[in-house]
Amino acid sequence: MIAQLYAPQATRNLAGQFWDAELALFDGDPREMAALGGPVEYIIDSNMPLNATGTEMMRRMSYNVAGKMLVVVATPSYNDYLTFQHDSEALRRMLLLKIEALKERVEPQKMPAFFVRQRGALGDPYTGEPFAWDEASKEIRFVPKSKKWSKNVLATVYAPSADAARKRTK
Repeated sequence: MIAQLYAPQATRNLAGQFWDAELALFDGDPREMAALGGPVEYIIDSNMPLNATGTEMMRRMSYNVAGKMLVVVATPSYNDYLTFQHDSEALRRMLLLKIEALKERVEPQKMPAFFVRQRGALGDPYTGEPFAWDEASKEIRFVPKSKKWSKNVLATVYAPSADAARKRTK
């Protein structure tokens, strides 16, 4: 009976499969998060089908139930970590974009075209598209996906005078 509830090798195999999928998600491109998250969800759903019927759930959980529970309990909670990291990357890109615009002395009204030219390396990390530009407030804007931010929009102001831009780029 104990062998039915806990199988050490099966537990290690499940943990390995789960962590391989989890690490692929964390190493992946933020634009592919949905596709990369599929294997993680599949592993969880195929081993612990919480949304299935009671009979199906009991059938799948009947072998190595303790091992499956150990894998779940041993998994740290990364609730918002990945999106917070990608949002932080967006903020870093916005600041680099602002510095590049200052170096090139881009006029505020020409910022949207500048964003299009820079969108490859300095675009929205989730979509690859250029960041939003608010002409009225002269801000580069980004809507974060993480719930850890206290603001709904991250923004950096770009309104340099000609003298300030010259001083910053020297």
